[in-house]
Amino acid sequence: MGSDHEDIEHVVAAGATGTIEIIEVLRAQGTAFHVAIPVDDTNERHIINVFDERDGPITNFLEAL
Repeated sequence: MGSDHEDIEHVVAAGATGTIEIIEVLRAQGTAFHVAIPVDDTNERHIINVFDERDGPITNFLEAL
């Protein structure tokens, strides 16, 4: 669940396909992965979900295709 750039709330099913847009190292949270998840059929509208080391291993959330 998340809001897009127009602050419209979207619910995305578990297992949805996303693209890692940014990987950064944050001081307190460790490595963070910013994942863009499309919320429409055109792939023009996305939500961004950020997973960091405080959430647990990234492999708990992402799987390579």
